[in-house]
Amino acid sequence: MGALSTVGAINNGAPSTITATKFKESVTSSINDGVSIGNTTIPTGVINIEFFETSSLDEIRKTYPAWNAFYVDGLLKNLLNSLDSIPDTGVLFPILFDPTRPIAIILKELSELFASIEAALGFPIIDIILSKIDIFLSKAAEITSKLKEIIEAIAEGVEAALEKATEFFEIIKNAIVEAFEAAGKAVDAIIAKLNAAKDIIIQKILEIAEKIKNAVLALIPEFSIPSLDLSFVFPEFDLSFNITPLFATIEFDGLDGIATKFLKIMIAFLKIPIEIITSVVDAISGAVEAASEFIRQLVDSIKKIFTDIVQAVKDMLSALLGFVWDKISNLIDINPNAILETASIISIVTFFVKSFIVTMIGFILGSGLITLSVSKMLNIV
Repeated sequence: MGALSTVGAINNGAPSTITATKFKESVTSSINDGVSIGNTTIPTGVINIEFFETSSLDEIRKTYPAWNAFYVDGLLKNLLNSLDSIPDTGVLFPILFDPTRPIAIILKELSELFASIEAALGFPIIDIILSKIDIFLSKAAEITSKLKEIIEAIAEGVEAALEKATEFFEIIKNAIVEAFEAAGKAVDAIIAKLNAAKDIIIQKILEIAEKIKNAVLALIPEFSIPSLDLSFVFPEFDLSFNITPLFATIEFDGLDGIATKFLKIMIAFLKIPIEIITSVVDAISGAVEAASEFIRQLVDSIKKIFTDIVQAVKDMLSALLGFVWDKISNLIDINPNAILETASIISIVTFFVKSFIVTMIGFILGSGLITLSVSKMLNIV
Protein backbone atom coordinates (compact mmCIF):
# COMPACT_ATOMS: atom_id res chain seq x y z
CA MET A 1 0.00 0.00 0.00
CA GLY A 2 1.21 3.48 -0.84
CA ALA A 3 0.51 7.07 0.11
CA LEU A 4 -2.58 7.35 -2.11
CA SER A 5 -4.36 4.64 -0.14
CA THR A 6 -3.21 6.24 3.11
CA VAL A 7 -4.71 9.63 2.22
CA GLY A 8 -7.93 8.09 0.85
CA ALA A 9 -7.50 8.66 -2.90
CA ILE A 10 -7.91 4.94 -3.56
CA ASN A 11 -10.54 2.66 -2.07
CA ASN A 12 -10.57 -1.08 -2.81
CA GLY A 13 -8.44 -0.69 -5.92
CA ALA A 14 -10.48 2.11 -7.49
CA PRO A 15 -10.46 5.91 -7.25
CA SER A 16 -12.39 6.87 -4.13
CA THR A 17 -15.66 8.72 -4.70
CA ILE A 18 -14.15 11.99 -3.53
CA THR A 19 -11.10 11.61 -5.82
CA ALA A 20 -13.18 10.64 -8.87
CA THR A 21 -15.38 13.68 -8.15
CA LYS A 22 -12.29 15.91 -7.88
CA PHE A 23 -11.19 14.63 -11.29
CA LYS A 24 -14.60 15.42 -12.79
CA GLU A 25 -14.40 18.90 -11.29
CA SER A 26 -10.92 19.33 -12.76
CA VAL A 27 -12.27 18.55 -16.23
CA THR A 28 -15.15 21.02 -15.92
CA SER A 29 -12.97 23.80 -14.52
CA SER A 30 -10.44 23.25 -17.33
CA ILE A 31 -13.21 23.76 -19.87
CA ASN A 32 -14.75 26.74 -18.09
CA ASP A 33 -11.46 28.50 -17.44
CA GLY A 34 -9.75 27.77 -20.77
CA VAL A 35 -6.76 26.13 -19.09
CA SER A 36 -3.40 26.08 -20.90
CA ILE A 37 -0.62 23.54 -20.49
CA GLY A 38 2.42 23.41 -22.73
CA ASN A 39 1.35 24.65 -26.16
CA THR A 40 -2.21 23.37 -25.76
CA THR A 41 -5.00 25.76 -24.76
CA ILE A 42 -8.65 24.89 -24.25
CA PRO A 43 -10.88 27.63 -25.68
CA THR A 44 -13.64 28.82 -23.36
CA GLY A 45 -17.38 28.90 -23.98
CA VAL A 46 -17.30 26.30 -26.77
CA ILE A 47 -19.52 23.61 -25.25
CA ASN A 48 -22.17 23.46 -22.56
CA ILE A 49 -20.53 21.74 -19.60
CA GLU A 50 -23.41 22.32 -17.20
CA PHE A 51 -24.34 18.62 -17.20
CA PHE A 52 -20.87 17.63 -15.98
CA GLU A 53 -20.96 20.31 -13.29
CA THR A 54 -24.36 19.43 -11.87
CA SER A 55 -24.54 15.65 -12.34
CA SER A 56 -23.39 12.87 -10.06
CA LEU A 57 -20.70 10.40 -11.11
CA ASP A 58 -23.36 7.71 -11.63
CA GLU A 59 -25.35 10.02 -13.94
CA ILE A 60 -22.22 10.82 -15.94
CA ARG A 61 -21.40 7.10 -16.26
CA LYS A 62 -24.81 6.52 -17.84
CA THR A 63 -24.78 9.57 -20.12
CA TYR A 64 -21.09 9.56 -21.09
CA PRO A 65 -20.14 5.84 -20.90
CA ALA A 66 -17.23 6.25 -23.32
CA TRP A 67 -15.70 9.12 -21.34
CA ASN A 68 -16.08 7.23 -18.06
CA ALA A 69 -14.69 3.97 -19.50
CA PHE A 70 -11.55 5.55 -20.90
CA TYR A 71 -10.72 8.25 -18.37
CA VAL A 72 -12.10 7.13 -14.99
CA ASP A 73 -12.31 3.31 -15.09
CA GLY A 74 -9.36 3.18 -17.48
CA LEU A 75 -6.64 5.79 -17.13
CA LEU A 76 -7.37 7.30 -13.71
CA LYS A 77 -7.89 3.95 -11.98
CA ASN A 78 -4.79 2.33 -13.49
CA LEU A 79 -2.54 5.33 -12.95
CA LEU A 80 -3.52 5.73 -9.30
CA ASN A 81 -3.11 2.01 -8.61
CA SER A 82 0.26 1.97 -10.33
CA LEU A 83 1.49 4.88 -8.23
CA ASP A 84 0.02 3.29 -5.11
CA SER A 85 2.19 0.22 -5.64
CA ILE A 86 5.08 2.45 -4.52
CA PRO A 87 5.14 1.96 -0.71
CA ASP A 88 5.03 4.95 1.65
CA THR A 89 7.80 3.54 3.82
CA GLY A 90 10.08 6.56 4.04
CA VAL A 91 12.99 5.05 2.12
CA LEU A 92 15.42 7.83 3.09
CA PHE A 93 14.96 7.48 6.86
CA PRO A 94 16.87 8.70 8.84
CA ILE A 95 18.51 11.06 6.31
CA LEU A 96 15.13 12.68 5.67
CA PHE A 97 11.74 11.68 7.12
CA ASP A 98 8.33 12.97 8.18
CA PRO A 99 8.54 13.38 11.97
CA THR A 100 4.76 13.69 12.21
CA ARG A 101 4.12 10.04 11.29
CA PRO A 102 3.34 8.98 14.89
CA ILE A 103 1.05 12.03 15.21
CA ALA A 104 -0.86 10.92 12.10
CA ILE A 105 -1.28 7.43 13.59
CA ILE A 106 -2.56 8.90 16.87
CA LEU A 107 -5.03 11.22 15.12
CA LYS A 108 -6.31 8.39 12.92
CA GLU A 109 -6.89 6.20 15.98
CA LEU A 110 -8.73 9.08 17.67
CA SER A 111 -10.85 9.87 14.59
CA GLU A 112 -13.95 8.13 15.95
CA LEU A 113 -13.75 10.14 19.16
CA PHE A 114 -13.07 13.35 17.23
CA ALA A 115 -16.15 12.71 15.06
CA SER A 116 -18.48 13.36 18.01
CA ILE A 117 -16.57 16.56 18.86
CA GLU A 118 -16.66 17.67 15.23
CA ALA A 119 -20.44 17.17 15.11
CA ALA A 120 -20.78 19.74 17.85
CA LEU A 121 -18.23 22.12 16.32
CA GLY A 122 -19.63 21.87 12.79
CA PHE A 123 -16.31 21.32 10.99
CA PRO A 124 -13.54 18.66 10.89
CA ILE A 125 -10.71 19.03 13.41
CA ILE A 126 -8.28 17.36 11.00
CA ASP A 127 -8.86 20.08 8.39
CA ILE A 128 -7.78 22.74 10.89
CA ILE A 129 -4.73 20.67 11.86
CA LEU A 130 -3.68 20.13 8.24
CA SER A 131 -4.20 23.78 7.34
CA LYS A 132 -1.78 24.70 10.13
CA ILE A 133 0.60 21.77 9.79
CA ASP A 134 3.60 24.02 10.49
CA ILE A 135 2.49 24.11 14.14
CA PHE A 136 2.56 20.33 14.39
CA LEU A 137 5.85 20.11 12.50
CA SER A 138 7.37 22.45 15.05
CA LYS A 139 6.14 20.20 17.88
CA ALA A 140 6.91 16.86 16.21
CA ALA A 141 10.12 16.24 18.19
CA GLU A 142 8.40 17.03 21.49
CA ILE A 143 5.39 14.82 20.67
CA THR A 144 7.55 11.90 19.50
CA SER A 145 9.77 12.19 22.57
CA LYS A 146 6.74 12.12 24.88
CA LEU A 147 5.35 9.06 23.10
CA LYS A 148 8.63 7.26 23.71
CA GLU A 149 8.36 8.21 27.38
CA ILE A 150 4.83 6.72 27.53
CA ILE A 151 6.05 3.46 25.98
CA GLU A 152 8.90 3.24 28.47
CA ALA A 153 6.59 4.15 31.38
CA ILE A 154 4.12 1.38 30.52
CA ALA A 155 6.75 -1.14 31.65
CA GLU A 156 7.07 0.70 34.98
CA GLY A 157 3.39 0.48 35.87
CA VAL A 158 -0.01 2.09 35.49
CA GLU A 159 0.68 5.22 37.53
CA ALA A 160 3.84 6.17 35.61
CA ALA A 161 2.14 5.53 32.28
CA LEU A 162 -0.90 7.64 33.24
CA GLU A 163 1.34 10.54 34.21
CA LYS A 164 3.14 10.51 30.86
CA ALA A 165 -0.11 10.03 28.91
CA THR A 166 -1.61 13.04 30.71
CA GLU A 167 1.40 15.14 29.75
CA PHE A 168 1.00 13.94 26.17
CA PHE A 169 -2.69 14.89 26.20
CA GLU A 170 -1.78 18.46 27.22
CA ILE A 171 0.79 18.74 24.40
CA ILE A 172 -1.71 17.56 21.77
CA LYS A 173 -4.50 19.74 23.18
CA ASN A 174 -2.30 22.84 23.20
CA ALA A 175 -1.19 22.15 19.61
CA ILE A 176 -4.79 21.80 18.44
CA VAL A 177 -5.81 24.98 20.27
CA GLU A 178 -2.86 26.83 18.75
CA ALA A 179 -3.93 25.61 15.29
CA PHE A 180 -7.50 26.81 15.93
CA GLU A 181 -6.25 30.24 17.00
CA ALA A 182 -4.02 30.51 13.92
CA ALA A 183 -6.99 29.55 11.72
CA GLY A 184 -9.12 32.28 13.30
CA LYS A 185 -11.46 29.80 15.02
CA ALA A 186 -12.94 30.26 18.49
CA VAL A 187 -11.05 28.09 20.98
CA ASP A 188 -13.38 27.95 24.00
CA ALA A 189 -15.55 25.21 22.51
CA ILE A 190 -12.68 22.97 21.42
CA ILE A 191 -10.92 23.36 24.80
CA ALA A 192 -14.13 22.43 26.62
CA LYS A 193 -14.77 19.43 24.35
CA LEU A 194 -11.22 18.10 24.65
CA ASN A 195 -11.19 18.56 28.44
CA ALA A 196 -14.54 16.77 28.73
CA ALA A 197 -13.11 13.84 26.80
CA LYS A 198 -9.75 13.95 28.61
CA ASP A 199 -10.05 10.64 30.49
CA ILE A 200 -11.26 8.81 27.38
CA ILE A 201 -8.47 10.30 25.26
CA ILE A 202 -5.79 9.39 27.83
CA GLN A 203 -6.96 5.79 27.96
CA LYS A 204 -7.00 5.70 24.18
CA ILE A 205 -3.45 7.12 24.09
CA LEU A 206 -2.25 4.32 26.38
CA GLU A 207 -3.85 1.72 24.11
CA ILE A 208 -2.34 3.32 21.03
CA ALA A 209 1.15 3.71 22.52
CA GLU A 210 1.85 -0.01 22.65
CA LYS A 211 0.26 -0.51 19.25
CA ILE A 212 2.51 2.04 17.56
CA LYS A 213 5.61 1.16 19.60
CA ASN A 214 7.67 0.17 16.56
CA ALA A 215 6.70 3.28 14.60
CA VAL A 216 7.78 5.56 17.44
CA LEU A 217 10.98 3.80 18.41
CA ALA A 218 11.95 3.66 14.74
CA LEU A 219 12.55 7.39 14.92
CA ILE A 220 15.77 6.68 16.84
CA PRO A 221 18.40 7.38 14.16
CA GLU A 222 20.34 4.44 12.72
CA PHE A 223 22.19 5.97 9.82
CA SER A 224 22.36 3.96 6.61
CA ILE A 225 21.63 4.60 2.95
CA PRO A 226 18.90 2.19 1.82
CA SER A 227 19.08 0.18 -1.36
CA LEU A 228 16.47 1.27 -3.87
CA ASP A 229 14.28 -1.20 -5.72
CA LEU A 230 11.67 0.40 -7.97
CA SER A 231 10.66 -2.75 -9.84
CA PHE A 232 7.26 -2.56 -8.13
CA VAL A 233 6.16 0.41 -10.25
CA PHE A 234 5.33 -1.84 -13.17
CA PRO A 235 2.22 -3.68 -11.97
CA GLU A 236 -0.06 -5.35 -14.49
CA PHE A 237 -2.62 -3.02 -16.03
CA ASP A 238 -6.27 -3.68 -15.30
CA LEU A 239 -7.78 -4.04 -18.75
CA SER A 240 -11.04 -5.51 -17.48
CA PHE A 241 -12.92 -2.22 -17.74
CA ASN A 242 -15.56 -2.07 -20.45
CA ILE A 243 -14.22 -0.28 -23.54
CA THR A 244 -17.21 -1.28 -25.70
CA PRO A 245 -18.86 2.15 -25.28
CA LEU A 246 -15.83 3.69 -26.96
CA PHE A 247 -16.78 2.00 -30.21
CA ALA A 248 -20.45 2.95 -29.97
CA THR A 249 -20.04 6.71 -29.85
CA ILE A 250 -18.79 9.56 -32.01
CA GLU A 251 -17.71 11.42 -28.89
CA PHE A 252 -14.00 10.79 -29.54
CA ASP A 253 -11.83 11.42 -32.55
CA GLY A 254 -9.70 8.55 -33.82
CA LEU A 255 -11.66 5.59 -32.48
CA ASP A 256 -9.38 3.22 -34.40
CA GLY A 257 -6.66 1.93 -32.13
CA ILE A 258 -8.23 3.13 -28.87
CA ALA A 259 -6.66 0.24 -26.92
CA THR A 260 -3.26 1.09 -28.39
CA LYS A 261 -3.77 4.71 -27.35
CA PHE A 262 -4.58 3.62 -23.81
CA LEU A 263 -1.49 1.41 -23.50
CA LYS A 264 0.75 4.06 -25.07
CA ILE A 265 -0.40 6.66 -22.53
CA MET A 266 -0.07 4.25 -19.59
CA ILE A 267 3.46 3.16 -20.51
CA ALA A 268 4.54 6.77 -21.07
CA PHE A 269 3.22 7.75 -17.63
CA LEU A 270 4.72 4.80 -15.80
CA LYS A 271 8.26 5.43 -17.01
CA ILE A 272 8.19 8.75 -15.18
CA PRO A 273 8.20 7.56 -11.51
CA ILE A 274 11.29 5.40 -12.06
CA GLU A 275 13.16 8.16 -13.83
CA ILE A 276 12.38 10.84 -11.25
CA ILE A 277 12.33 8.98 -7.92
CA THR A 278 15.62 7.19 -8.58
CA SER A 279 17.34 10.48 -9.43
CA VAL A 280 15.83 12.36 -6.46
CA VAL A 281 16.72 9.66 -3.93
CA ASP A 282 20.26 9.37 -5.32
CA ALA A 283 20.70 13.15 -5.09
CA ILE A 284 19.40 13.40 -1.51
CA SER A 285 21.33 10.38 -0.24
CA GLY A 286 24.56 11.55 -1.85
CA ALA A 287 24.83 8.50 -4.08
CA VAL A 288 25.53 10.86 -6.98
CA GLU A 289 27.35 14.16 -6.82
CA ALA A 290 25.86 15.79 -9.91
CA ALA A 291 22.16 16.12 -10.74
CA SER A 292 20.20 17.94 -13.43
CA GLU A 293 18.68 21.33 -12.66
CA PHE A 294 15.22 19.72 -12.76
CA ILE A 295 16.18 17.09 -10.16
CA ARG A 296 17.91 19.68 -7.99
CA GLN A 297 14.74 21.76 -8.06
CA LEU A 298 12.70 18.78 -6.83
CA VAL A 299 15.27 17.97 -4.13
CA ASP A 300 15.25 21.57 -2.89
CA SER A 301 11.43 21.54 -2.87
CA ILE A 302 11.28 18.35 -0.81
CA LYS A 303 13.69 19.79 1.74
CA LYS A 304 11.69 23.05 1.80
CA ILE A 305 8.59 21.12 2.94
CA PHE A 306 9.71 21.40 6.56
CA THR A 307 9.97 25.20 6.51
CA ASP A 308 7.51 26.36 3.82
CA ILE A 309 5.21 23.54 2.77
CA VAL A 310 2.94 25.69 0.57
CA GLN A 311 5.79 27.06 -1.53
CA ALA A 312 7.44 23.64 -1.67
CA VAL A 313 4.29 22.09 -3.16
CA LYS A 314 3.92 24.95 -5.66
CA ASP A 315 7.54 24.49 -6.77
CA MET A 316 7.12 20.73 -7.24
CA LEU A 317 3.87 21.15 -9.15
CA SER A 318 5.37 23.79 -11.44
CA ALA A 319 8.47 21.72 -12.22
CA LEU A 320 6.66 18.41 -12.73
CA LEU A 321 3.74 19.66 -14.86
CA GLY A 322 6.02 20.89 -17.61
CA PHE A 323 8.24 17.81 -17.43
CA VAL A 324 5.36 15.32 -17.60
CA TRP A 325 3.47 17.25 -20.28
CA ASP A 326 6.55 17.23 -22.52
CA LYS A 327 6.76 13.44 -22.13
CA ILE A 328 3.06 12.77 -22.76
CA SER A 329 2.11 15.34 -25.41
CA ASN A 330 4.79 14.06 -27.78
CA LEU A 331 3.25 10.59 -27.76
CA ILE A 332 -0.44 11.32 -28.27
CA ASP A 333 -2.40 13.35 -30.78
CA ILE A 334 -4.16 16.27 -29.11
CA ASN A 335 -6.90 18.07 -30.98
CA PRO A 336 -7.73 21.34 -29.15
CA ASN A 337 -11.09 21.40 -30.93
CA ALA A 338 -12.11 18.16 -29.20
CA ILE A 339 -12.84 20.11 -26.05
CA LEU A 340 -13.94 17.35 -23.68
CA GLU A 341 -11.12 15.05 -24.72
CA THR A 342 -8.46 17.76 -24.45
CA ALA A 343 -9.73 18.88 -21.03
CA SER A 344 -9.77 15.27 -19.86
CA ILE A 345 -6.20 14.61 -21.04
CA ILE A 346 -4.98 17.81 -19.35
CA SER A 347 -6.81 16.80 -16.16
CA ILE A 348 -5.30 13.30 -16.30
CA VAL A 349 -1.84 14.84 -16.58
CA THR A 350 -2.41 17.27 -13.70
CA PHE A 351 -4.00 14.56 -11.55
CA PHE A 352 -1.11 12.21 -12.27
CA VAL A 353 1.41 14.91 -11.32
CA LYS A 354 -0.45 15.77 -8.11
CA SER A 355 -0.82 12.09 -7.18
CA PHE A 356 2.83 11.48 -8.00
CA ILE A 357 3.88 14.32 -5.67
CA VAL A 358 1.93 12.70 -2.81
CA THR A 359 3.39 9.28 -3.73
CA MET A 360 6.95 10.60 -3.93
CA ILE A 361 6.69 12.38 -0.58
CA GLY A 362 5.27 9.23 1.05
CA PHE A 363 7.98 7.06 -0.47
CA ILE A 364 10.83 9.38 0.55
CA LEU A 365 9.58 10.77 3.88
CA GLY A 366 6.95 8.21 4.92
CA SER A 367 3.24 9.02 5.26
CA GLY A 368 2.38 11.35 8.09
CA LEU A 369 0.61 14.68 8.40
CA ILE A 370 2.75 16.02 5.54
CA THR A 371 1.30 13.67 2.91
CA LEU A 372 -2.22 14.27 4.23
CA SER A 373 -1.70 18.03 4.10
CA VAL A 374 -0.19 17.94 0.60
CA SER A 375 -3.05 15.79 -0.76
CA LYS A 376 -5.52 18.38 0.56
CA MET A 377 -3.51 21.28 -0.87
CA LEU A 378 -3.41 19.58 -4.27
CA ASN A 379 -7.16 18.92 -4.12
CA ILE A 380 -7.04 15.20 -4.92
CA VAL A 381 -9.02 14.23 -1.80
